Amino acid sequence: FLYFGFNQPHRGWGEDHDGIDPDQLTLPPDWPDLPEVRLDYARYLAELRDLDRGFGAIMQLLDQRGLQNNTLVIFMGDNGEALLRGKGTLHTRGNHVPLIIRWPGNIPAGSESSHLISAIDLAPTILAAANAPPAAGMTGRSFLNVLLGKTVRSQPYVFSERGWHWGSLFNTEGLDLSRSVTSERYHFIFNAIPERKFAPVDMTRNHNIAWNAIQASQAAGTLSPLHQRLYFQSPRPIFELYDLKSDPFQLNNLAGEPKFETIETKLRTTLDRWMVSEGDYLPLPSDVMSTTPRN
Repeated sequence: FLYFGFNQPHRGWGEDHDGIDPDQLTLPPDWPDLPEVRLDYARYLAELRDLDRGFGAIMQLLDQRGLQNNTLVIFMGDNGEALLRGKGTLHTRGNHVPLIIRWPGNIPAGSESSHLISAIDLAPTILAAANAPPAAGMTGRSFLNVLLGKTVRSQPYVFSERGWHWGSLFNTEGLDLSRSVTSERYHFIFNAIPERKFAPVDMTRNHNIAWNAIQASQAAGTLSPLHQRLYFQSPRPIFELYDLKSDPFQLNNLAGEPKFETIETKLRTTLDRWMVSEGDYLPLPSDVMSTTPRN
């Protein structure tokens, strides 16, 4: 058994981005198109390139030792991209992580799946691959049949939470209390302390060039209305609802829209039940909903 954790692309990286031209990169619409944002992204991609080389070296070692066809290899990230509206948020850039599993002779090469899977599902899946039952108290579900290419129904929801991270407790870099539930199409977020100002995780204490430039643009009044709302709305919305099919970058909050009331209620009550089952200490979203005026 080998567990190997890479530092890349954790923030704190260098300035190298050889071969990656910031001006040629395509930025997602939720990022302000500023030179510093482009440069920061280029450096991030250079870190990913280093990660790819390091992982490739491990795979080559398996080949050299003749273990490539008798080893279950799992590559997974512990959080989403350490970029704007990524790590430290419950937007999908923050909780959608890479997961690649290789098991020659069992998992069809090149296969992909859109099934909803949570990190807690990994342990029971490994046990199932070893023909062992899940341990008592495990709440995750094995997705071994998904890996084997069998026709199975996706679980209807996955859940995420955000709490303390590191550093200052005066903005969301250090502490935020949020919960989310995701279905195949919709994503619902509950922000329990919306008064806390947004600050991207791992980007403020390092005096990050991208975040500094965004703050300067906001102070100068040159930030677009969209990015002003996404990064500086205060207080932040208590509830957020997004249609991932039509709005994959989560630009338009549908919470409170009459047209989506049924969907919002369904996801909110589903999150209620999950929080109760987990013994969550936060007030339930539906209780907050019933006592908070809506805009």
